[in-house]
Amino acid sequence: MGNCLIMTIRIDGTNTTANPGITGADADTGLQFGTNELKLVTGGTEAVKIDSNQKLTASQGILFGTDTADANTLDDYEEGTWTPTATASSGTITSYVSGGRYTKIGRLVHLSFYVNITNVGTANGSYLYVTNAPFASADTWTQVGTCREQSVNGFLINLNFAGNGTTIQFTRYDNAGTIVASGNYACTISYHI
Repeated sequence: MGNCLIMTIRIDGTNTTANPGITGADADTGLQFGTNELKLVTGGTEAVKIDSNQKLTASQGILFGTDTADANTLDDYEEGTWTPTATASSGTITSYVSGGRYTKIGRLVHLSFYVNITNVGTANGSYLYVTNAPFASADTWTQVGTCREQSVNGFLINLNFAGNGTTIQFTRYDNAGTIVASGNYACTISYHI
């Protein structure tokens, strides 16, 4: 007869995080049952929850495989929309339309957005600014991407965060002439927060 592992399972807890409904020898670690939800409790604290929509929530994030480093914990994922606000380094843009989407995975943010300047007004100058990015950059003056102005001019643009903020500065790749023109600026960038 081989070795047997003997484990005690208790099914008479008070069904709280401090005393889950099903536990082993450790009275504050086990399964807690709620209305349309199931929780894994460790040390008297909710660690994992499955709710009525079959969504899994891990309170401290997720580690994959055999990795144990806290820095590698996936602790956030988010998707959404945002509305870029466009200004010029000189003068005022009369009218434009804009829109964007974002995906945030941990500290990495990926933005895709457009600014379609329909009436350039008095705006001119070497810089176009887009403000209102959904998350502030962790870096100062770091190039985060390029995009193309899609009108007849069709020039390439470097994108940089203006300091540790939510303002993206557009600069012509060839540094020649004004960047502000009627047309559609379509961009995708990635950066760390």
